[in-house]
Amino acid sequence: MSKRIIFVVNDPSFFLSHRLPIALGALEAGYDMRVATADGNGVAAIKDYGFTHYVLPLSRSGRNPLCSVNYLVRFSVN
Repeated sequence: MSKRIIFVVNDPSFFLSHRLPIALGALEAGYDMRVATADGNGVAAIKDYGFTHYVLPLSRSGRNPLCSVNYLVRFSVN
Protein backbone atom coordinates (compact mmCIF):
# COMPACT_ATOMS: atom_id res chain seq x y z
CA MET A 1 0.00 0.00 0.00
CA SER A 2 1.38 3.40 -0.98
CA LYS A 3 1.74 6.24 1.45
CA ARG A 4 -1.14 8.69 1.27
CA ILE A 5 -1.27 12.40 2.02
CA ILE A 6 -4.44 14.43 2.12
CA PHE A 7 -4.60 18.20 2.23
CA VAL A 8 -7.80 19.58 3.75
CA VAL A 9 -8.19 23.24 2.82
CA ASN A 10 -11.41 25.25 2.85
CA ASP A 11 -10.69 27.15 -0.39
CA PRO A 12 -9.39 25.43 -3.55
CA SER A 13 -7.70 28.64 -4.70
CA PHE A 14 -5.77 28.82 -1.42
CA PHE A 15 -4.53 25.27 -1.96
CA LEU A 16 -3.30 26.20 -5.44
CA SER A 17 -1.59 29.39 -4.28
CA HIS A 18 -0.06 28.10 -1.02
CA ARG A 19 0.20 24.31 -0.97
CA LEU A 20 0.61 23.26 -4.60
CA PRO A 21 4.46 23.06 -4.61
CA ILE A 22 4.45 20.81 -1.54
CA ALA A 23 1.73 18.58 -2.99
CA LEU A 24 3.48 18.31 -6.37
CA GLY A 25 6.72 17.33 -4.62
CA ALA A 26 4.92 14.62 -2.69
CA LEU A 27 3.23 13.36 -5.85
CA GLU A 28 6.60 13.22 -7.60
CA ALA A 29 8.03 11.31 -4.61
CA GLY A 30 5.38 8.62 -5.11
CA TYR A 31 2.78 9.58 -2.55
CA ASP A 32 -0.90 9.04 -3.25
CA MET A 33 -2.00 12.68 -3.09
CA ARG A 34 -5.55 13.69 -2.25
CA VAL A 35 -7.06 17.10 -1.74
CA ALA A 36 -10.31 17.99 0.03
CA THR A 37 -11.72 21.49 -0.39
CA ALA A 38 -15.02 23.27 -0.72
CA ASP A 39 -16.36 23.35 -4.26
CA GLY A 40 -15.36 26.35 -6.33
CA ASN A 41 -12.89 27.89 -8.71
CA GLY A 42 -9.73 25.87 -8.75
CA VAL A 43 -11.19 22.38 -8.35
CA ALA A 44 -10.71 21.61 -12.06
CA ALA A 45 -7.08 22.75 -11.84
CA ILE A 46 -6.49 20.55 -8.79
CA LYS A 47 -7.77 17.55 -10.73
CA ASP A 48 -5.72 18.55 -13.79
CA TYR A 49 -2.57 18.27 -11.66
CA GLY A 50 -3.47 14.62 -11.04
CA PHE A 51 -4.73 14.87 -7.48
CA THR A 52 -7.77 12.96 -6.27
CA HIS A 53 -10.22 15.64 -5.12
CA TYR A 54 -13.04 15.46 -2.59
CA VAL A 55 -15.61 18.19 -2.07
CA LEU A 56 -16.18 19.04 1.58
CA PRO A 57 -18.74 21.71 2.49
CA LEU A 58 -16.30 23.67 4.61
CA SER A 59 -17.03 27.26 5.54
CA ARG A 60 -14.44 29.97 5.01
CA SER A 61 -15.59 31.69 8.19
CA GLY A 62 -15.06 28.62 10.36
CA ARG A 63 -17.59 29.85 12.92
CA ASN A 64 -18.85 26.38 13.82
CA PRO A 65 -15.90 24.08 14.49
CA LEU A 66 -18.22 21.17 15.35
CA CYS A 67 -19.51 21.13 11.77
CA SER A 68 -15.96 21.03 10.43
CA VAL A 69 -15.00 18.23 12.81
CA ASN A 70 -18.11 16.30 11.80
CA TYR A 71 -17.14 16.56 8.11
CA LEU A 72 -13.61 15.41 8.85
CA VAL A 73 -14.79 12.42 10.88
CA ARG A 74 -17.20 11.39 8.14
CA PHE A 75 -14.46 11.89 5.56
CA SER A 76 -11.88 9.81 7.43
CA VAL A 77 -14.22 6.82 7.50
CA ASN A 78 -14.27 6.73 3.70
